[in-house]
Amino acid sequence: MGRIERGEQALSIDKIWHIADALGRDPADLFSISLDLDKMRRNKEQDKAEGFTDIDLGTNV
Repeated sequence: MGRIERGEQALSIDKIWHIADALGRDPADLFSISLDLDKMRRNKEQDKAEGFTDIDLGTNV
């Protein structure tokens, strides 16, 4: 797993299925999480470029 995380080894379809099975998830879930995180990152970058900043709600989140 570490070699995959470090980009030293590519994932095969078989490995994706094994990882998803070990996590008790559907393989598509692994990709949807990644896409959601990427979308959030792009939205934050776009907001920053347009001059919007984070709103402080007074919480320690």
